[in-house]
Amino acid sequence: MQNPPPVALAEAEKIGENRTMRLVETPDEFYQSIRNGRPLLAAFQAQWCGDCHYLKPSYPEIEERFGSEVDFVQVDIDAFPDIARAHEVSGIPSFILFSSGREIFRLVNPRRKTKEEVTDFLEKGLALLPRSKEFS
Repeated sequence: MQNPPPVALAEAEKIGENRTMRLVETPDEFYQSIRNGRPLLAAFQAQWCGDCHYLKPSYPEIEERFGSEVDFVQVDIDAFPDIARAHEVSGIPSFILFSSGREIFRLVNPRRKTKEEVTDFLEKGLALLPRSKEFS
């Protein structure tokens, strides 16, 4: 598998600039986020990862589709190797869906991930969560 050329990486980063998926700044922020009561998708990545940059332009669309159900964060594995190690993240990009501090589902494979794979992953992961019943 080839990495995208530098121009493609620069363009992907430019497109992804307006994303709202926040970058985790401290371990405490990460652990508070996964325990906040809402499902959370953590995208584990690194600045040097071509496949991570390839997928970033898709983040706003994914967030728009699932934002009413899920919070989103990015975790830089170089800045926070202890978080990556604690969650056994060895390949990137990796995606883990958390709920109430527990891992629910993860997307890890050696291939370049696509927006469709991440969307399918979220649909399947959210289906694993208990749904509250509404009574009128």
